[in-house]
Amino acid sequence: MVRVSAREQDDIAATHALDPRVAVDRAPLLFISGGSDHILPPVIQRHNYEKNAKHSTAIAAHKVFPGRDHFTCGEPGWEAVADFALDWALAPAAGELG
Repeated sequence: MVRVSAREQDDIAATHALDPRVAVDRAPLLFISGGSDHILPPVIQRHNYEKNAKHSTAIAAHKVFPGRDHFTCGEPGWEAVADFALDWALAPAAGELG
């Protein structure tokens, strides 16, 4: 296994983002976080979103659902998350979504 520092990861991502051989016109990307997720906490998803937004011109957004855990799709009320994601996909907006 090759270990790569966070700085090196940023450099690699920046290089690929500027490389004309790499497509920059991808589909919009929505990062969804459960506010009570301890497997992939919102702070990690926010970091993933920020790195993505920094290195791509495509639309990216991050939404936190307070009180939800990692298994959002199996929890009661999952329909609200699915409805939000569908609405967003039909009219994607970039940024931290409230």
